[in-house]
Formats: sequence, C-alpha cells, structure tokens
Amino acid sequence: MTKTPTPPAGREVQQSARENDRQDAVHRILNLLFILNASRIPLTTSQILDDEELGYSAAKRESAMKQFKRDRQKLESLGIVVAEVKERGASEREESSWAIDQERTHAVPRLITADDADLLAKALTDHLLSPGLPYRRPLEHIVAKLTSARGLTPPDLPGLLDASQDNVLEAVWTAFSLRLKLTFEYENARGEATKRTVCVYGLFSVKGVSYLAGLDEKSSQVRTFRIDRIQRVWKPKGTYAIPADFDVTDFLFFTFDFEGASSTPAAFSFPASVPRAEIEAVTHGRGTLAPHADGVRWDIDVRDLDAAAGFCLEHSQMGMTPMEPPLLIDCWRNRISKAVQAHA
Repeated sequence: MTKTPTPPAGREVQQSARENDRQDAVHRILNLLFILNASRIPLTTSQILDDEELGYSAAKRESAMKQFKRDRQKLESLGIVVAEVKERGASEREESSWAIDQERTHAVPRLITADDADLLAKALTDHLLSPGLPYRRPLEHIVAKLTSARGLTPPDLPGLLDASQDNVLEAVWTAFSLRLKLTFEYENARGEATKRTVCVYGLFSVKGVSYLAGLDEKSSQVRTFRIDRIQRVWKPKGTYAIPADFDVTDFLFFTFDFEGASSTPAAFSFPASVPRAEIEAVTHGRGTLAPHADGVRWDIDVRDLDAAAGFCLEHSQMGMTPMEPPLLIDCWRNRISKAVQAHA
C-alpha cells in the first residue's frame, strides 16, 4: 500500500510544533540550571515541578516527571550533573531533592552546537525583554558572545528603563558580584528617604520589579529593598561574605515584606479541599502551616497589611482568606469594596 505523502502545509505545522517543543525545552533547561545554581539547599521534586517559572507545571505530573528526567540528561550531556539528594536514613517513600553535583560537573569541549547557541541566544533575548532584571548586564554580555561567535550582530534590545535606573541596577549588580557593601539613599512607599549600607546577599525580580535582599547595617537585619526606590548610590566599599545558610527564596514573592514598618503577626486560611502541595507552592516555606477546623492556617509576619490583603485577594481562587489581625481583614474588605465599585 502506497503511503500518502504529508502535504506541505502539514509538514510546516509539524516542523513548527517541533521547533516550539525544542524552544520550550531550552527555556526549561535554562531556568532549571538558574534555579539549581542559585539555591544553597537541594530543591524537592515538588518545588521544581510546581514552579510556574520553570515550565513543568503546565504538564500532567507523569509528563512533567519525564520532561524533568530528559532535561537532567541533557544537562549531564553538557557536563552539568543534577544529582538526587536524600538525607541519610531517609525512606524510599520520602520525596527526592535535587542539586548540582559540583564534584562531578565539568566543562565539556565545544560545550554547545551552533544550533544550541542560536536557541540559547534567542531564549536569553526573550528573557531580556522583561523589565527590571537585576542581572541584565551579564546576560547581555552572554548574548553578545553567542551571536558574535556565530558571526552575527547582537540583537538591538529596547531600553526598558530610563538611564538613571539602568545605572542603579548595574551598580547593585557590581556590588553584589564583587561582594562589596553598597551604600544608597532609599525612599520607601511613604516618600521617606534614608541612607542605607547593605551587604547584598541576593537579587530577584517579581512581576517586572527588581529587589535586593541583604544585611542592612541600620537595622542589623536581613531586609528586602525595591531597587527602583534607590535614589542614588555611593561607591561600594568594604567586603563581606554571604552566610552559608542564606537562601534568597526565603525573601521571594511577598509584597508585604517591603515596607519599613515593624512586622505584625498575621494569619490566613485555606480550605481543606486545597491540596497541601498547592498551599506550599504559594507560601514558599515562609511562616508556619498548621491544620485547623476548616482547613489549613498559615501564620506569617507581615510589614504591610494592605499589601498582605492584596496578596490574599490574588489567591482568592484557592479560597485563601484573612483570619487576623482585624486590621488585615478590614484592608481585605476595603480592597473588595473598591474592586466592586470599579466594576459596577
């Protein structure tokens, strides 16, 4: 029986689908490498697969596990070994954790092919379109090297920030990479300006806004600062070391961490119907989770009650509601009232 040839349009669709799958894999592998390399502690399988930024969460669990395995194999072929980590005496039923094996990881001659270099440059270029990246400069240098090695002209990336803010980001990155204390003038949400000297321990972005986390000499505490609220920067000086137990994920994603006020104990609830893994993906190991009559209670210290109310509303589809203090509940109700009036 003669096989009917695939029509040209069908071949184009198949080729486009394969190219999209390949680009998705490049993004996943790049993000996986970033998150493992930046973490000081091994990450559990759930932390990796449930992280929307990594690209596994859209797939079914079984498919995501297969993608994760293929991505580990690809990284190993490039000389980067992602090893399974289990505590001594752990049972076979306990969830696996993963980390880069520094001893077995090695450089491979001709690490990537020309096609891989093109895909990596495209993935990084797409990533650079996000505003406020604290590590923009080093990524731009990588893209420039990849494209120049292929005899191509580096892409002309649009200016997403004004020149002054771009210079602040570069100053923050320089201080962080050289482990030099950074002194800057910082303006909080109320317009109050203070001079701070900070040992920058980590950098991250949330919804296009960049933050730094580090030891603030003024308060002698590890604090989080919005980089776009830094008004001026002095020349970095004075060396420091990042504590071995510091993990920047402890400071991610919570907008209610960023005010200068003292912290206030707060509590939220999740219905019993919400899987524990989904709650942990939202709370990121911060605060404490405990069962209560109607589901799960989350206790955590917050610095900005209104921002905490907003965070709660962002996760209202999970049934997340505020429990205490009363002022937090008032802020939550006020936000709901304003939203209803705006759409009336």
